[in-house]
Amino acid sequence: MKLSNSAIPMEGGTAPLKLRQPLEIEWNMWQGRIEGWGVEIDWRDLGGIESLVARRFLLLWRKAELGVLTGDEKKCWLHITDSTDLGAFYADRELPRYVEGECLRAYPNVRIQWHDSRVEMIEVKLAPQFRVLEQGQMFCGQAKFDASGKLQSFSNLRTLVAEEINIPDEWPPKT
Repeated sequence: MKLSNSAIPMEGGTAPLKLRQPLEIEWNMWQGRIEGWGVEIDWRDLGGIESLVARRFLLLWRKAELGVLTGDEKKCWLHITDSTDLGAFYADRELPRYVEGECLRAYPNVRIQWHDSRVEMIEVKLAPQFRVLEQGQMFCGQAKFDASGKLQSFSNLRTLVAEEINIPDEWPPKT
């Protein structure tokens, strides 16, 4: 039996875990086993399948991070990594990170060049966070990006002053 779920809601995140292929349940009388996931389910509990799958995913994800998966768990984790969009999941769970940039175009049509040289037109919903910047102004703050590198959130905006921006004449320094 194939379930039509295309995503599993995940607690603690804003985005669901996207499935690349539907969940398949192999039934043996009243007991079912979700193929490749190592999850067993009673037919009466079918309504809670998303919670079971989410719990199993979170358990195996943590064990994989710690490097303590058993042999059967490794097989399940390999299946799960092949059948889900882990990139989107990791991007959703990623903590904001420190970034620097230059404002190439000021509010309301904000355009930023990030410290890694990528240039991005900022979405309308995020543009007000950059309202205080003028064209050419350098800034820093905490940013969260999606799997494609597009800005999802920005906080703690600070402008950079000349003393922070100047690169010494002798760079890199001679050793």
